[in-house]
Amino acid sequence: SIKGFAIICVVLGHVLSGSLTAGGVPVSHSFGPHLFQAVHAFHMPLFFLISGFVFSLAYYGALSKVKVQLADLAVSYVVFSALIVAFKVLCARFVNRPASFDDLLAIWRLPISPYWYLYVLFVFYAISAFAVKMRVPLLALVLVSLFLSVFADFISLAPDFCIWRLLFYSSFFCLGILAHRAG
Repeated sequence: SIKGFAIICVVLGHVLSGSLTAGGVPVSHSFGPHLFQAVHAFHMPLFFLISGFVFSLAYYGALSKVKVQLADLAVSYVVFSALIVAFKVLCARFVNRPASFDDLLAIWRLPISPYWYLYVLFVFYAISAFAVKMRVPLLALVLVSLFLSVFADFISLAPDFCIWRLLFYSSFFCLGILAHRAG
């Protein structure tokens, strides 16, 4: 399935990223960095397209279930962020990017990689559910998200609040909703 392919791409991307950062694959070796760039060019947009499609499929007509999904996303985000911080603190000399418990206190505004996806997905689910409840036309949502995605590349922001990722990936999520609603 396409979701399985996207998962394999994410795993491959993270393995390549860690290997390149740790010096396991020399940057001068052309295959590693090029494969890393190729995988990162499409795997997250693909995941957000799938996520928008699934949001529309599961929640567009049943917004009462969105609260449960939002709670699940929030709990998963906090628990896995806490686990990775604990692991990075305990194994600090063996990790590429050490963390501290202060990082855990800041996850409300600065997600710990790789859990930024859950953070952004939570925001997209909340905004999309609100837009559906307020009967915002889907075309308006898609057009605004396309503008935000283009706008993301013209601004320079600090990584706080994952603003760039929220802006950039919004169009892919909304196009996933549109793909389901149009189909």
